[in-house]
Amino acid sequence: MKYDFFATSSSGMDVYAVTISDESGKIVITCTCEAGKRDVLCRHRIALITGKTRGVYAAKSNDAKNLQAAGRMLSEYGVDKRYAELQTMHENLERQWLEIRSQIKTAMNELVLPKG
Repeated sequence: MKYDFFATSSSGMDVYAVTISDESGKIVITCTCEAGKRDVLCRHRIALITGKTRGVYAAKSNDAKNLQAAGRMLSEYGVDKRYAELQTMHENLERQWLEIRSQIKTAMNELVLPKG
C-alpha cells in the first residue's frame, strides 16, 4: 500500500510531499523537506508515526481516511510503539546526561572554590 500526503513547513509557507509505503515489504516514509532530503527523521514523518498530524497535514490538502489508514499501517508494523519506546529512552538519557553534566560542573567549580 502507498499513500501520498502534503505537509506544511513550521512557518506554513512551504509544502512538502510525504509518501508512506510498504510496497518493498517494510515501511518507508519519505519527505521532500530539507531534513527529509538528508534522511533525518523530520517533524512530518514524526507526525505520521505519532498520529499527531494536526497542524502538519492540512485537512483540505489530505484525505483524512488515508491519514488514518497510514496510521494503521504504521501500527501494524509496530513503528508507533517502537518510536514511543525509543523516544522514552532518549528522554531518559537526556535527563541522566543533564544530571551528570551538572555533577561534573559542580566538581570543576569546586577545584577553585576556597576550602572552608
